[in-house]
Amino acid sequence: MIRASLAVACVALVSLDLPALNPPPQGGGRFRSPDRSEFEKPPLIAWQRNLDDALAEVAATGKPLLICVNMDGEVACDQLAARNYRNAKFAALIDGFVPVIASPARHNESDYDGAGRRIPCPRFGRVICGEHIDIEPILYRKYFAGERVAPRHLAVSPEGKIIFDLYLLNRLSSIDAALKKQGRPGAAKGQAAVAGALPLNSADAADRSLVEDKFIAMAEEDQVAILEELAELPLRHPELQRMAIFSASKRLRRAGIESLSSAANLQSLSFYERACDEAEELGGLEGLMQALQELAKLESSEATRILRTRQGLYSPSKVVDLANWTAALIEDPGSSRKILDRSELEALDARLEALERRSQQYPSDGELQLEIAATNMRYGLIQLSNGHNPSLLFQDALTAAERAEKRGASPGLALAYQSWSLYLMGDIEASGPAAEKALPQLVATAGSPLSAEILGIFASYRTRALYDATRRGNDWPAAWVADIHCAYQALARHAAGRADQAAAHIDWLVYMNAFAQEGLAVEAALAKFPRDADVQECWRRILLREEGPAGLITGYERIAAQPGHEGSFNWFAAYSSLVGAEQFVAGGNPEPAMGAYGRAIELFGESVRIEPSFKDSADHFIALALAGRARLEMSAESFEAAVGDVCAALARRPYSARSNDGLGNSPLGTARLLAKALAEQQQKELGKSLQSRLSELGFDLETGGD
Repeated sequence: MIRASLAVACVALVSLDLPALNPPPQGGGRFRSPDRSEFEKPPLIAWQRNLDDALAEVAATGKPLLICVNMDGEVACDQLAARNYRNAKFAALIDGFVPVIASPARHNESDYDGAGRRIPCPRFGRVICGEHIDIEPILYRKYFAGERVAPRHLAVSPEGKIIFDLYLLNRLSSIDAALKKQGRPGAAKGQAAVAGALPLNSADAADRSLVEDKFIAMAEEDQVAILEELAELPLRHPELQRMAIFSASKRLRRAGIESLSSAANLQSLSFYERACDEAEELGGLEGLMQALQELAKLESSEATRILRTRQGLYSPSKVVDLANWTAALIEDPGSSRKILDRSELEALDARLEALERRSQQYPSDGELQLEIAATNMRYGLIQLSNGHNPSLLFQDALTAAERAEKRGASPGLALAYQSWSLYLMGDIEASGPAAEKALPQLVATAGSPLSAEILGIFASYRTRALYDATRRGNDWPAAWVADIHCAYQALARHAAGRADQAAAHIDWLVYMNAFAQEGLAVEAALAKFPRDADVQECWRRILLREEGPAGLITGYERIAAQPGHEGSFNWFAAYSSLVGAEQFVAGGNPEPAMGAYGRAIELFGESVRIEPSFKDSADHFIALALAGRARLEMSAESFEAAVGDVCAALARRPYSARSNDGLGNSPLGTARLLAKALAEQQQKELGKSLQSRLSELGFDLETGGD
C-alpha cells in the first residue's frame, strides 16, 4: 500500500467485526497485478462527479457516501481498478452507496473533445480525469484525518458519521463484507424525475449524463430553450454550457454566453475564459464579467485570477497608452535597430572625447549629457556584441543620464537611458521602475529604437513580477496585465520590435489562458517574422490545439501556397507535416500518418530546391520521416518497403542515425528493430539485404557501431 507517512495507521471501524489490519507485502502477497486485458473491460461503478453532487444524492436517497481512493502502479489499487470496479457483483454492492473516486494520476490527455463533450476516464469510467484528480484534496481536508493512503474505502452516513474506513488490508474481501453490511441498495431517490421530462433538478451523475446525451441530440432551437431554462434552476449544468460555448453554431455560442451570465457557478470556471474569448466576438462580455465578479466573491482563487486577468486584458494601461502609441507609430513607424559594427569604435572614441571637452565647458547642459549617455551606450553595445565586458561604459552612460535628468534635459530620454543601462548591467529590478516612469514621456519619440528597448524592458519587468507573484501564491493587480499586454502590442507595431519579444508575449498570453489574444498576437508575429522558429512554434501549437494534427498540416499548406512564402514556409510546412505524422502515430492512426510522412519528405525537398541553404536541416528531418514511415511499414508487415525506407534514411544523412524523432525513435534504432522483426518472421533474404546495405553505409547492427 502507498501512503504519505510511515506513522502507524489509525483505522476507524464502526459496527464492524473485522480482524486487525496490517500492511501486506508490497507488490505481492495476496495481491496479483492485473494484465492489460483486464483493464479493457468496461468500468461499472456509478461514480458521482464531485462531492457536492454526491452529498446532494446522499440527502436525496439516504444512502451513505462511499469515498474510494486509488493510485496507479500500486498492486492492490490496480487489482481494484481492473477487477473489482469492473465486476458486476462488486458494482451491485457499491450500489448501496453514493460513490466518489479520488486518484491523482491522469489517464486521458484531455477531459473534453473539441465539441466540449466529456471523455470518460478509461481507468474508472463515467468521471473525467480532472474530477477524480480535483476531488482528492477536498476529501483529504474533510475526511482523511491527515492520512493519505491508497487504496482506501471510507463510508460516511447521511448524518456525517464515519461508518468504516478501510485501508492497509490483507484481504480485499474485507471491503466486500463492509459494503454488504452497511449499504442500502435500491434506496429510492428523494426527487423522482417526472416521466418523459429531463431530470434537470437531479444531481445524480447518471441523470446528468442522460440530460447531456439528450441535449446533444436536440434541435438547436430546443438546445437554446434548455440553456435559457438553466437560469431558473437551483441546480447548475455547466456541461451543457460548455458544449454550447464550444459549438460550431454562433447562435448556440451566444446562448451559452447568456446562460453563463445568468447561471454561472464555480464548475464553469474551467471554460469561462473560452466563453470570454467568444464574447469578444459575439457580444455579451459585460454580463460574463459581472457574473465573474459574483463568483470571485465566493473566495474562489481561480475566479479571482480569471477576473483580474480579464479586467487587465480589457482595460487600458496607465503606463503605455496604446491608442497614443499606435497613432504615433502610424505616423512614424521608425526603423529597426542599427547593426553593431566594430568599425564605428574609432569614431565613437573621438566623439566621446569631444563630448567630454564640451561637458567641461558647459557643465549645466543636460542635453549634452544625454548625448554622452547615448554614445556610451552605443560603444558598450558594440563591445558586448564582440564578447567584451562593457560594464564601465554602461556605468558611464547611467551617470551621464542621471546628470541629464538633474540638469533639465528631456526627462523621458534621461530616464530611458538610465533604465537601459541598468538593464544591461543586470539590475533588472531597478531598470523596471525607471522604464515605467520614462514610457509616458516617450510617445513623442515612439518610433525610436530607444523607445522599443524601454517597452521591452518594462514588459519583461512586469512579466517577471507577475510570474513571481503567481509562483508564490501572492495577489497581483489587474493593472499589471494591462501594462504587459499593451507594452507588447506596442512592440508588435514598432519597427524595432524583436521576434523574441513577440514570442514572449505569446507565451505569456498562453500562461494567462488568453487564447483569443494569443491568436491575434501570433498572426501579427507571423506577418512580421515569418522565418522565426519560435514564432512558428507558437503557430504550430495553436493549430494543433484547435484543429488537431490534420489541421496542423493543412493550415501550413494554405500559407505555404501564398505568394512570397516559398522556401521558408515550405520548410516549416514540411516540419509541421512531420509533427502531424508523429501526432497521428501517437493517436494510433497509421494511415494518415503515412500520408503525412510522405508529404513532409516532399515539402522538405521543395524547400531545398527553392533555397539550397536549407539542405542539411531538410536532410536531417527527411531521414527521421523515412525512418518513422519504416516503423509503420514494419508494423503493417510491409517489410520490403520498410527496408527501403530505413536504408534511405541512414543514407540520406548518416549523422542523424542516432537522432531521436518526436516519438523517441532513431533511424538506427528502427533499423535494429526491423532486423529483429525480419529474423522472427523468417524473412532471411530481406534480412541479408538489410545487413548488406547497412554495411555498405558503414553501420554494423550486431555491434552497434558505425
